[in-house]
Amino acid sequence: MNGGGKTSGARAGCTLLWLVLTGLGASAAAQAAIDVDGRLDEPEWQAAKLFDEFVSIDPLTREPGPYRTEARVLALPEGLAVGITAMVPRAMRTYGRSTRDAARMDADPARIVVDFEGTGRVAYEFTVSLSNSIRDGIILNQNQASYDWDGTWEHAVTEDDRAWYVEVLLPWTVAPTAAGKGDTRTIGLWLVRFVKQLGRGYGFPAINLGRPTFVSDLHKLTVRRYAARSLDVFPYVSGTHDRLAESTLGRAGVDLTWKPNGQSQLTATLNPDFGQVESDDLVVNFTAVETFFSEKRPFFTENQSLFDLRMPTEGRLVNTRRIGAAPDAGAAGTTELTGAVKLSTLAGPWELGGFAALEDDTSAATGRSYFALRGRWRGDGLAAGWLGTLVERPERDRRAQTHALDLDWFPGNAVSVRGQLLASLIDAPGARDGLGGWVQFKRDPGTRLAQEYELLLYDRNLDLNDLGFLPRRSLHQARGRLDFSQREYAEGSRLIFSRWSLEGTARENDLGQRLTATLRLEREFRYRHPHGLTLRTQYDSNGLDDLITRGRGPVRVPGKLLAGAAYGNNARKDLRFEGDVELRQEGLDDRVAYQLTASPQYIFTPNLSATLSAIWIDSPDWLALRSRTRELGQYSRRQLTTRLALNWFPGARSELRARLQWVAVRARGIAALRNDAAGTLVPLGRPAASFSQSELGMQLRYRYELAPLSDLYLVYSRGGFALRADTAEDFGGLWSDALDEANAEQFVVKVRYRF
Repeated sequence: MNGGGKTSGARAGCTLLWLVLTGLGASAAAQAAIDVDGRLDEPEWQAAKLFDEFVSIDPLTREPGPYRTEARVLALPEGLAVGITAMVPRAMRTYGRSTRDAARMDADPARIVVDFEGTGRVAYEFTVSLSNSIRDGIILNQNQASYDWDGTWEHAVTEDDRAWYVEVLLPWTVAPTAAGKGDTRTIGLWLVRFVKQLGRGYGFPAINLGRPTFVSDLHKLTVRRYAARSLDVFPYVSGTHDRLAESTLGRAGVDLTWKPNGQSQLTATLNPDFGQVESDDLVVNFTAVETFFSEKRPFFTENQSLFDLRMPTEGRLVNTRRIGAAPDAGAAGTTELTGAVKLSTLAGPWELGGFAALEDDTSAATGRSYFALRGRWRGDGLAAGWLGTLVERPERDRRAQTHALDLDWFPGNAVSVRGQLLASLIDAPGARDGLGGWVQFKRDPGTRLAQEYELLLYDRNLDLNDLGFLPRRSLHQARGRLDFSQREYAEGSRLIFSRWSLEGTARENDLGQRLTATLRLEREFRYRHPHGLTLRTQYDSNGLDDLITRGRGPVRVPGKLLAGAAYGNNARKDLRFEGDVELRQEGLDDRVAYQLTASPQYIFTPNLSATLSAIWIDSPDWLALRSRTRELGQYSRRQLTTRLALNWFPGARSELRARLQWVAVRARGIAALRNDAAGTLVPLGRPAASFSQSELGMQLRYRYELAPLSDLYLVYSRGGFALRADTAEDFGGLWSDALDEANAEQFVVKVRYRF
């Protein structure tokens, strides 16, 4: 569908807004007190608040570091300015450019976490590395970091023989804040610098992200209050050429973000482009549990923290990847959106918001409609809220509502108590209303003992997956975890930190049928020469697997043992390595499968790196259900998963990334099985149907940063898929099959600019 006609008025409006906003921006820049160049040489820095009591927080030993760290914080009309001086000899510095929001930075990073309200509700992370790579994200539920969000902020890095320096300016509009009285405001602050060659992070205050009351316990700082308002318009133009369909499609649309003050924000999108300039990892999933994919689309990541409610077992009440997914009828693929709007506001202790998204109709299906409303109140050490969602699915004659009440209590001493009550109200043929709830207790003061306990109850009718993500319903689960840490070692010891972890889980479904219970023991070691080793063992009891047959009754499975070891050394300047070996029982017999994982990374230059990840599984006894044939079988499986990433940064604003992912499976059928009424597996007297499967995904992406959050993308992507009804071909043949049998091949050009 070509969206050019829909957006001609929007583009004209963007031009006018650009003239106004660039004039305002030029005026603000002329008055800026700080030039963000990484030099910290302006006289204003001398009047800034100084923090220099940095101690080891990773690991959390609270020992002073060998190298001094100074951080200065200054409130300006333009935003919050932070300058960090990280003293360290050049020989102890680690370099390497990373893609934005990389989970692990390739160079020494400096991490800034700010709660702009100072209430302990939510905090924002801004990380800058020695090689001037950045990562930004939101910290929700006190200690859960999400890097889906990208903000607009300034940063720069310089260095000399004495130290390296970070200068950051965070506009007051980067995060919503409640209206306040007087000329001052209180913010929460956490500052950390890492020295990779020591394997340590040094921070202030002396807490770490694992603390269950992390955001509430940030250092409180009073700064001057300034007004905050902004209007950002993001028009885009894209073109896609599909080589398989021999078609070319042009699109245009616009996103808008308006912040009339520090308390409110309106985000809207018209004819948005949800093309994949950011590719998902390739996953081959033979289980009955859906794979969760994180959000990458700007409209849904912007100002989403109010709606980001998470549950145990990786559940989410709002999973925006449902929006624009495959239509309810017709060919699989994605669904275009007509538009979407999102509004949030802070009013005293209340935070209120809502969003709506409308899908386009396809040739075979009527588009869906999605709505959500959220209200949250926060007091001193207590927060409570409600979330309601509504999804209209005309093609399935289905109307799905969900409601959730959530409570967070922080009584002190690094203790948190969190919980939710859940309800799903489904208006559809044969559907029933469902209920659920959970409560969780955590205590981790950063001393020797940390505790975590959890209880959840979901009935069989609880259905959140029209807009949320619930891995399974019909579950009663009790879980407990104890961590025993040793944080003090003699100076001559090779260790700097060690921990025992014991975790137990008991489960049943809401019919009272006992599912497998789990007992897991881990032993972690961290060494002064920066590398780490983790040993683990796990026992899964016998019980029922009520998901594997996809609704055709439970299967009784025997108890299983697992043992594994993981090693990591990410401190070297050139070659870095992570590896893992695991032995486990995963089928019906006592035979043992093994899994080997190797993930080396080589830093050729600070601007060029390559990472390889290879996972090999060899299992003589694998129990699985083939989704295509609906046949339950016992197999001998060999599986290879490879991921190769090459990142090159030819200039300060340029990034070239190549990604190759390949998953190949060869499964030789041993026995076809069926389950009787008691869940006992009965052989059918023949082998299960053997099969081989090969899936390939590759992407070559060039990105040029025109300005903050303004980019030009050139993307080539290709996918391949091959399925064979035997295991005659070796892995080399499966590789060739995936190359030859393409199921996707596209060229994409996209420009998105922020005015």
